[in-house]
Amino acid sequence: MLLWTQKSLPKFSYFIPYCLRTLEVCVSILVENIIYAYFLCMRDTRVTYLINLLRVHNHIVCPAPSFFSVTALCLKDMMREYVRRSEYHPDMEKLRGVLSRVTDEQKLNILQQTKSERHRTALHEAADRDDAEMITTILSSLKSSNRLKPQMMSDRRMLTPLHTAAQKGHTESVKAILGSLTADQQMQLLTEEDGDYKTPVEMASGETADVLSEYKNKAKEKADPGEFIPLNSHVMSCHVMYILD
Repeated sequence: MLLWTQKSLPKFSYFIPYCLRTLEVCVSILVENIIYAYFLCMRDTRVTYLINLLRVHNHIVCPAPSFFSVTALCLKDMMREYVRRSEYHPDMEKLRGVLSRVTDEQKLNILQQTKSERHRTALHEAADRDDAEMITTILSSLKSSNRLKPQMMSDRRMLTPLHTAAQKGHTESVKAILGSLTADQQMQLLTEEDGDYKTPVEMASGETADVLSEYKNKAKEKADPGEFIPLNSHVMSCHVMYILD
């Protein structure tokens, strides 16, 4: 046994430097993730010097923090606190920095995971508080094709963030929500029904109702007929086809 170990050790010794080098790079990347998170959350510009030292030492460009990194956890904590505590409001500059380092898929997952006991997302809470800046910050960080997805998330009463803003009469929140969408997306959101089969337009009153109606009329003119088919007309056509058959 000892003889076999002595013979195999020289061959294995060639791999030791490579194993150590790999371990060193992994540790450095982990440290960089932590430094990135600190930089984004604390906005300490001195941290960039440490990041540059790590990259020069490794002779590589370290990747951006992945989902397991503290950056995503930092965003998750911000969203959870915003949903749970009405008096909490994050530093918007810090929030924009964190959002810029997280992918759209991660943002959508975090919004889903940080729902309140009433199944309300951070967008629901922002609409309820008429926090248009929060709504704009979250939605503007997403790609245009992904901005409708978090707004279709509903709470226990099947209310979307737009339902909440319309019901509360928060006109600025309504503008922030609909202003981030294309005409087709606006039509889909404006015709979404809650648990009582009411659309946001039907729930609103006063100035908010006027703003919603204006958005709906403009969206009808711009929306692609092939992309949007109203539910009632689709059901009606099915009944007509069934009778004709």
